[in-house]
Amino acid sequence: MNIRFEKISPQEQEEILVRSQEMTTEIVHIMHLLDDAVSVVKFCGAGNKAVQISAKDILYVESVDNKSFVYCGDEVIEVKHKLYEIESELQRHGFFRASKSLIINSNAIKRVSPELSGRFRALMSNGETVIVSRKYVPVMKDIFGV
Repeated sequence: MNIRFEKISPQEQEEILVRSQEMTTEIVHIMHLLDDAVSVVKFCGAGNKAVQISAKDILYVESVDNKSFVYCGDEVIEVKHKLYEIESELQRHGFFRASKSLIINSNAIKRVSPELSGRFRALMSNGETVIVSRKYVPVMKDIFGV
């Protein structure tokens, strides 16, 4: 397999082309990695300012008092979108609904552990823990193949 880089003029649109005799699982995996690496999600932030965040940098999104907050490591960004709107945008990037007010990036979970009440506690890559409610545990198990 050859990998090459071609410099283009600023007027041309950047693109990534994968050429193969057939679609293999390795190529699908590479394409998903590339898509995740370059995927940017656009939000309307405070003061109606446009905010662009790389999907891989988002740990989770939480709704509190009819306000949505995007958690990116140490930064929290308030956005003006409803949780269901954000969920539909982020689903293709490995996010899933974890409770009525929480969407989690499955790629940012380091470890999950069961709670007594049927819920699960998820340890995120930044050290924070979030709760996956009983209703959404089957979704999480399906994502992780458990």
